[in-house]
Amino acid sequence: MDVYYHRIEGFHGLDSIKGIERYGKRAAALCNTEDILLLDYYSEIKIPIEEIELLNTAGLGPNPENIYAVKFSSTQTWQENLANNREVIHTLEKLPLKRFMPFTAKSPIIHDLVKHLDIDYVFSSQSLAFWGEDKSTLITLGEKHGHVPKGFTCKNKDEFLEGWEKLSLQKNFTGEAVIKPFQGASGLLSTIVKTKEQVDNFVTNHELPGGGVIQEWFEFKSSPSINYWIHQQNIEELFISDQIFEDSPPLYGKEGTCIHRGNVFPSNCGDDILRKIRDYAQPIVQDFADRGYLGPIGFDAIVANDNEVWIVEANPRVTGPHYGYFAAKKKNAHAFRLSNEVIKKGTTPQELHNHLQNLFLTKNSSEGYFVYNFSNGKFTGVVLGKSRQNVDEIYDKIQKKLAEIRS
Repeated sequence: MDVYYHRIEGFHGLDSIKGIERYGKRAAALCNTEDILLLDYYSEIKIPIEEIELLNTAGLGPNPENIYAVKFSSTQTWQENLANNREVIHTLEKLPLKRFMPFTAKSPIIHDLVKHLDIDYVFSSQSLAFWGEDKSTLITLGEKHGHVPKGFTCKNKDEFLEGWEKLSLQKNFTGEAVIKPFQGASGLLSTIVKTKEQVDNFVTNHELPGGGVIQEWFEFKSSPSINYWIHQQNIEELFISDQIFEDSPPLYGKEGTCIHRGNVFPSNCGDDILRKIRDYAQPIVQDFADRGYLGPIGFDAIVANDNEVWIVEANPRVTGPHYGYFAAKKKNAHAFRLSNEVIKKGTTPQELHNHLQNLFLTKNSSEGYFVYNFSNGKFTGVVLGKSRQNVDEIYDKIQKKLAEIRS
């Protein structure tokens, strides 16, 4: 019996999004029947979550009675948090808990709860999680190991402008750079710039707490992502998937960068590209392990138009494709396609199920569709199947059906 608590905390731009607490529901897709799911309370929360019946029908997710809402705050002492959640914590204290499985190790609440429950914790320390997420860390590791785009750490506008000047003086500079906050995620508070004036404008009009990085940007034809799990004694490669992006209007300070929509596994990259990804990511993930980092970690790569491979992001946490990958393992599927979807507001999970009917995954099947993180017209859907071609074909059928119930 594991405890899943995907509290999102410590990310610039992400923490401020209204309703971000509901993203903790994603962990339901990782839970086994007997596992415990903790969710941060928000005003519209439903316990059990509205999509749990569909997840259970697919043979995934926890029992409905194993889902609890909690009210933790990082501005309060542990004793205050304990008092505010006494009933839930007393329930947990009586259970044969095995492991604690968070989204990220960055939250101090996670470590307080692990210590209180005296439960096995197989993730990183808080300090290493912050170190690994820092965008300047990958730049530094790139200077050491190679194959990371050149970049500079900047604390204020003048340093961003100086960083642009340094990049523009490089031989074969692409003419574009990306600006990112130190502890950013999902492209929020990031932008692609092509002139010094654009650098000045973005940094002037968007708050980057403590600064950020400016890094050379490459046009790319694909963006594979490699995921690992670092154990005490070894580094386990989990999978390499292809990322799916979509254009999005400026939001929360994001200007001109792609928003991650989903992932497809297995990757369509050729053997030579896959070898480069593994070769380039291996010394970086080994560096994390040597410092004592434990748990999940992913590296986003890009395949530039000249077929060169660059490591562009380090994500020391549970990443989006985990929700497809671990479900596929449970269901003995050999491929998955995960994507964020939008349908008509007010549509219920049951109405969605009725609309898609036999395309949905069942307990006894390893091929089909399941959904999670359902919230007023938005959800994430995953196709499981026996091959990349198989999941792509099912996905196309689902998209035609979803088009009938979009806003």
